[in-house]
This record gives sequence, structure tokens and C-alpha cells, in this order.
Amino acid sequence: MVEQTVSTFGRLDAAFNNAGYKSNRGARDASGEEIDRVNGSSSRCLQLHKYELIQMRKQEAVAS
Repeated sequence: MVEQTVSTFGRLDAAFNNAGYKSNRGARDASGEEIDRVNGSSSRCLQLHKYELIQMRKQEAVAS
């Protein structure tokens, strides 16, 4: 996604990453599958943030 954004617009100046799933049950009653889904989504969101920061540092848009 970062490469496509830079290819299309020339640079990446800002990013907003948000992940989550709605469940009708509380965490206490969540199944293992539901917990894995939430953790997987959060992990992918964090990985995306890493690559966004790498790109912005190349552009000197954020402090190292």
C-alpha cells in the first residue's frame, strides 16, 4: 500500500491506522478465534505503520 501510494502521489505525508472488530460478547466470553482475529488485525496494522514510517523518514517527513 505504501509503494502504491508513493507511486500514485509521489510521497507519503500522513497516515492513520485503525483496526478493530465488533463483538456482541465481552472479552471474557470471546472465543479463541475472535481473539486471534483481533490480534491479527492489530499486528497487520502495526506492520503497515512500520513501512509508513520508513517511507516518511526517507522523505525526511518525520524525525529519525
